[in-house]
Amino acid sequence: MALNHVAFSTHTPELTYKFYTQAMKFHIAGIETDDKKGNKYKHVFFDTGDGTLLAYYDLGAYGTRAHSQANTNVTEAMGLGPAYMHVAYEAKNREGLEEIRQRWLDHGLEVMEQDHHKEWMHSIYTFDPNGLMVECAYIQGELPEGDAKHAYDIFVEKKGIDEVGYPREGTKPFTLHLPNPDVQKPEYYTSITEKVMNMDIETAGALPFVNVIQH
Repeated sequence: MALNHVAFSTHTPELTYKFYTQAMKFHIAGIETDDKKGNKYKHVFFDTGDGTLLAYYDLGAYGTRAHSQANTNVTEAMGLGPAYMHVAYEAKNREGLEEIRQRWLDHGLEVMEQDHHKEWMHSIYTFDPNGLMVECAYIQGELPEGDAKHAYDIFVEKKGIDEVGYPREGTKPFTLHLPNPDVQKPEYYTSITEKVMNMDIETAGALPFVNVIQH
């Protein structure tokens, strides 16, 4: 069964539109709207490129009071770190991933880059205007043999990693790409190290598993 769409909410439809049409290169596919009983219901759909849709509700459309205090930063509202709820999109190849990374940097955003899960996937990360972590991934290999069985045993049966013989990976190194200082940062600019690691860039850059590149 294919995924049709994932829906989130925003207080800043203009910034959300700019991020997803410029930094992500999506386009608006349509909108569901209704003004019955004075509620200016707006539910817009972005085409991610293959027909799969991303949807955003405009919370401001419901009136000045309705939802005005809602926290659209989903993980923050749940009391979790930003990685615990994110949306990942797929690049066709490594060159495509690098193109997207550069587009994010040109948009004035910090970008985190990392291999993960035994180098099966290579990913870049940033944040949208609503505090949602956005990932773009390139699948560069096959999942390790027996990984599905390990996943079931650990996730469903709640067995220990060592008990099922799942190899430990340790701390995964990552690269933090900083946009050119001359590039204007967007209104919603987010420091990834502060948001993800609770430390400034200088402190993070001194860690042995963090590589900082200033573009």
